[in-house]
Amino acid sequence: MTNQEKKELPKHYRYVREYPLNWDTEPPDQEGKIKLVEFEAIRETPSGYWIKELSAWGFATKPRFVLKVSRKRFAYQTKKEAFKSFKIRTNKSWGYAERDLNNAKMFFKLIEGFDLSQLEQ
Repeated sequence: MTNQEKKELPKHYRYVREYPLNWDTEPPDQEGKIKLVEFEAIRETPSGYWIKELSAWGFATKPRFVLKVSRKRFAYQTKKEAFKSFKIRTNKSWGYAERDLNNAKMFFKLIEGFDLSQLEQ
């Protein structure tokens, strides 16, 4: 098969969070951004694709395998599917953060009522 006869493999997409450089200051002087990362498919198998991202400096990242048919994937063939996945991941992240905050509040209440004299020296 010549280069012209080669089948063109589909691009894949993933949206990620891009944090401001000073995300830990209060308040940060920049806002976070949603970044679209594009991956090129380098090889196709019957069940999926091997994809890789080129970094801004032109260095290739480690290839990843992505299934063709799966409920959850690392990257998707359309930007719409990729954004839907980003929304779901962000929603889950929010839920984990709320759970962790509630746990921290619960233990701070326990700490406030704790008598240090009960501890062995």
